[in-house]
Amino acid sequence: MPACSSPDLSVFLYERACRELSIFCRGISILGIDIPRHLYSINIINMNTNKIIKISSAIVMSISILGILSVSLMAFQSPQAVMDLVKVKLDNTDALSSIRGIYGGVGIPIIFIMIYLWRNNMRIGMLFLGLFWGSYAISRALTIMIDGPLGAFGTQWIYTESILAILAFILFVKSEKA
Repeated sequence: MPACSSPDLSVFLYERACRELSIFCRGISILGIDIPRHLYSINIINMNTNKIIKISSAIVMSISILGILSVSLMAFQSPQAVMDLVKVKLDNTDALSSIRGIYGGVGIPIIFIMIYLWRNNMRIGMLFLGLFWGSYAISRALTIMIDGPLGAFGTQWIYTESILAILAFILFVKSEKA
């Protein structure tokens, strides 16, 4: 993509160049000089791939932000509500403050980091989310190996976290090539 002062201008110029190249190649074909179609449609395919990667990354980031935000807000309001999901009773203020701090207090800065990455470097944001959700999934897998099978909650979440981690890593890798 050409270096320009405005990202919108860069996108416009890039798209315009692709259209002009496509029209040029079709014109040469009309003159009897045959250019394989794949040679003049590559840039358009790359534009579509970039758009799909960008939209998919935004979806994965949005799901992650909303999920973490909901748990964080729940933990601030009622740490016991968070622990009810895994059937654990918090019976002292140290336990309540720990859950409020870990799920509520730590969740909010993570959300700010994710928003910052979304706005400034979505590719690194996908790497962050791959590591974030992958760490959760690995922790649950370790629990299976060390302590035994997960319950319904843990089983649902190991699948969810694994899928989000895999999607984020794929988007990270694909955005490098796009």
